[in-house]
Amino acid sequence: MSESRKRKNTIIIGAIFVYVFVYFALIFRLVPNYATVINGLFTLVLTISAYFLYGFQHCGLNKTRKKVLLEVLIGLVVYFALIYILGLSAGFMKNAYSLKLSSIAKNAFLPVLSMVALELFRYIFVSANKDSKETIIYMTVAAIMLDMVLNYYGVTGSLAAVFVYFTVKVLPIIFKNVVMTYLTYQVGFHPCVLYVIPLSLFKYVLPSIPNLGNYLYSVIDVSLPSMIYIFTSKAIRDELSGNESLWEYIKIYVFIVPVTIVFSVVIGLISGIFNYQLVGINTSDIYPQIKRGDAVLIYKNVKYEAYDEGDIIVFKNSNNEMVIARIDLKEKDENGNINLYVISKMTQNNEVEDDYQYEYMTVTKDMVVGKYDKFKISKVAYPSIWFNDFIKGDVHEN
Repeated sequence: MSESRKRKNTIIIGAIFVYVFVYFALIFRLVPNYATVINGLFTLVLTISAYFLYGFQHCGLNKTRKKVLLEVLIGLVVYFALIYILGLSAGFMKNAYSLKLSSIAKNAFLPVLSMVALELFRYIFVSANKDSKETIIYMTVAAIMLDMVLNYYGVTGSLAAVFVYFTVKVLPIIFKNVVMTYLTYQVGFHPCVLYVIPLSLFKYVLPSIPNLGNYLYSVIDVSLPSMIYIFTSKAIRDELSGNESLWEYIKIYVFIVPVTIVFSVVIGLISGIFNYQLVGINTSDIYPQIKRGDAVLIYKNVKYEAYDEGDIIVFKNSNNEMVIARIDLKEKDENGNINLYVISKMTQNNEVEDDYQYEYMTVTKDMVVGKYDKFKISKVAYPSIWFNDFIKGDVHEN
């Protein structure tokens, strides 16, 4: 390695570590409202500086890169399918951001730009230093620190909060950056950009976000880059060794593509993008028609006042669990407001065989999720419900 390149590497890596220190010491403490803007500007300046220092090695989509891109795409689809299927039981958080196109562009632009710029910087740096794996390791450590800055949300001084931050944020960031550097070294920036865009963007564009809690998100977010590494490294080895067969094409076009399409539709149904949504049932008041663990299709766009007695609805109870029940009573109060009621308890009069007393529970407008649309998938949500009960103490922890 020439002395000139050593100086460039020292300047670039040093600049990242200096910025990380300044961010935690000053920026986040003094101007937290502008932290996202400053981060975006820094990553953009860093990438442009690397471009002028090292240049940019253009690379097209050859056969190996296409295979790796496909493996990354499959991994992402499986990831989103998994978290949204688990969300059938664990529940969902309503998106805190406005879903108007202008608001999405405003909120998502800088975070997504920062992540894409970081991957382009990684590619430029790795391409210029392929003859020095030690230098690439230093860059990866710097990228991990910068990624921590880009995803920092503030941590209190308690040991528990630090532990949660390390397991939920830092561990997945370490795994992700190691895999991104590996893919960049082997095939280029394309799979890395494909990886970071949907993971950075989805929380701004989907109406509902799975509320899986710290434990599940930590496990899943560490597993995703690990899984992508396993499959992409195999694809790269097979391509380099020339081990191709008809089975590879059958796997892609007969199995992987259809499954990816099906998973994409399932993600759309569960996330609430469509007017119809698939939800997992925790409690059923219309047993045995619908049982605990069944997933049912509901129609969301029904006005509260339009529901009638006898309609089967899904609503969230005080424990944030999905309950399916039949509307037993609809009436107006003295102010003319509509109220819906379901039976919460039924007791029999011991003196009269056919005499029952009913206790009703009010289902308010904000509790209603949607109207059952006569389609169900038996027991498909039960594994996630069982797992949710198993780790109940952590699932809804923020």
